[in-house]
Amino acid sequence: MNKKLTSFLLALMLLGLTSCGSIPLDFNIGHHIAVSSGSIRLSEEELRLIALQYKTENESYYKPLLGIDFWQMEVTDDMTYEEYIREYYVFSECRALLCLLKEAEDQGITLSRTEEEAADTAAEAYYKDLTEDEISFTGAGLSDIRSLFSSYMLAGKTVEKLIEGKRLEVSDEESRVADFFLIRLDSKEKAQEIHDRVTAGESFRSVATENSLDEKIDYTASREELLPAVAEIVFSMSNGEISNIIAYNGSYFIIYLENSYDTLLSLNHKMNLLAERRFEGWEDVYSAFISKNELKRDNRMFEELSLSEDGDFPYVDMFSYFDE
Repeated sequence: MNKKLTSFLLALMLLGLTSCGSIPLDFNIGHHIAVSSGSIRLSEEELRLIALQYKTENESYYKPLLGIDFWQMEVTDDMTYEEYIREYYVFSECRALLCLLKEAEDQGITLSRTEEEAADTAAEAYYKDLTEDEISFTGAGLSDIRSLFSSYMLAGKTVEKLIEGKRLEVSDEESRVADFFLIRLDSKEKAQEIHDRVTAGESFRSVATENSLDEKIDYTASREELLPAVAEIVFSMSNGEISNIIAYNGSYFIIYLENSYDTLLSLNHKMNLLAERRFEGWEDVYSAFISKNELKRDNRMFEELSLSEDGDFPYVDMFSYFDE
């Protein structure tokens, strides 16, 4: 599958969805349904495996910087970061996964014996790398992991079918992320004075810190994140170059380009752009699924899903196991 499943996960991360009803039903012996649409179901264990992915990924980045309490930071007036990830990432992914499994059922798409064996092999390797706390958090056994891995592999295969023949390329130029410093001033005269100083050799950072109207002077951005007038200048400059004075909406800007191509962030942006295009390839299928199929979930199960649970939770990327 290579990067197909990784792109699928990124595509799911773009979805923002809402809550549905509650269904405390038996799934199999010892299992309960977390989310379902007709005969397509995800168990509580599968839900928690998906949640573990987001829990450990977020903690690997934020915990060293902010501590475990970052989960309780407010992102809206009535929602913590934990609630936000649980609702708009974990549940959203469950919903999109159900959509693709339903589409696979409707189109008669199945896994070959070789693909099933690959999913089983990936599941076994992943299971061996989980800590005791991670296994306890999910409540999952090897059979649950095999089931989820097979579902993801089938979903990925379905996406490939749905986007067949559609344009997915993302060029390096489209995905480029640049690092630059920016000075904003409120008069043309002041801007000319500052421009003369920095082009004469004064430290751009120091002059910007002392004179810019904005406290923030250093930026990392892709083309679409910038005002068109600024983006046109930034992405035509070379490393170490200082722009001419840019007049826009009553302000005057001077830019120093530090790095025209941030390699790591550009690669990440490229993957996200690719994910967007992949999702556009099956967005009509997703929209039809939402409009025609009743989606049920066990709200109690979601409310009791604590992403902030402490313990031994190193980041274990389940999708990397499909690449091995």
